[in-house]
Amino acid sequence: MSKKLKLALLEDNIILLRDLQRLIKDNNLAEIVIASTKSEDFLEKMESESPTALVLDIDLVGDSMSGLDIANYCKDKPILFITGNTRDYINQIETLRIDNDVPVEFLSKPLNEEKLVKLFVKWEKSIFTLAKIETLKIKLLDYFQPNPIKQEEIIYIRSDYTSNSNNKKIQLTKSYNECTVSRKSMNYFFEQGLSKQNFIQTSQSFIVNKSYLRELKITRENISYQITFMAGEKPKTESIEITEEYWKNIKKF
Repeated sequence: MSKKLKLALLEDNIILLRDLQRLIKDNNLAEIVIASTKSEDFLEKMESESPTALVLDIDLVGDSMSGLDIANYCKDKPILFITGNTRDYINQIETLRIDNDVPVEFLSKPLNEEKLVKLFVKWEKSIFTLAKIETLKIKLLDYFQPNPIKQEEIIYIRSDYTSNSNNKKIQLTKSYNECTVSRKSMNYFFEQGLSKQNFIQTSQSFIVNKSYLRELKITRENISYQITFMAGEKPKTESIEITEEYWKNIKKF
């Protein structure tokens, strides 16, 4: 692949850290932008370097945090754990793999170059495959040409209640006003590549970005929930409908 990941490495053993750096560089696997032995230094550098993926040791001797703490703090970053105690942490790693919307992998120590390269290539491929569907190219009535939309900027997609035309409204983070898509079903957006990992249909009328539902205490008794978000530079509130037919989606989420 011509495009390379920007990696942040965290390993408390300086010798193992250097070995890992060498293996990654020798096999041309990625660009290393951070290499730290301490969580505090690692997190401080994260703010300025903005890596795209993290390679973490779990047991950080004498540190106030573990690699799992770092992973939970950076849930938007793909993770590759390299640890000598995989069995002790397998349940926590599995939970991260289920809960996170980005690829999470693990490799046991001692480092084996062949295994590292094979797993890294697989991990990298899954990261870039996910990145390819980050945008939707759909025609908005508000614009003359198909408009690539970043999926992370979509808050919700809903039916247009004021029209019998089957139009849909899309609320984006960058605009206070909703955009309009003409005569499309809700399935159309998933067919175009809307991520089922990041979006959930809550009724026939609503598809919602999961990140805006995570803080809600969703119960079966209620049929709608208020979410507040920034749209453009203003706060905005919308009522999200959740119907009995789609309750199974919420239970899985």
